[in-house]
Amino acid sequence: MKITLTEFKSSLLEKVSFNRDANILEVKFLHSDTIYAYKDFEVQAFKNLLEAESLGSHFSMNIRNSYPFEKLETPSNIEFDVAIDYIKKGLDK
Repeated sequence: MKITLTEFKSSLLEKVSFNRDANILEVKFLHSDTIYAYKDFEVQAFKNLLEAESLGSHFSMNIRNSYPFEKLETPSNIEFDVAIDYIKKGLDK
């Protein structure tokens, strides 16, 4: 199951998506076409992110350097979900 959050205020994050089945948190930053896929991300860690007063601060302090990740730079015309599917295929290699 995939949960995508698009409506939240953050000076750092544009969109976050969590794939519960694969334990992957996907993050797109504001003013960037780069998407990061954070692997081995647990449900409780996602709940903690959702409950944080500031998603950007919580991400910076608790996620950014705490989980293995893979970076994908996408052209701006590619839809986020299409890019995420591309990331997942790359992670399965």
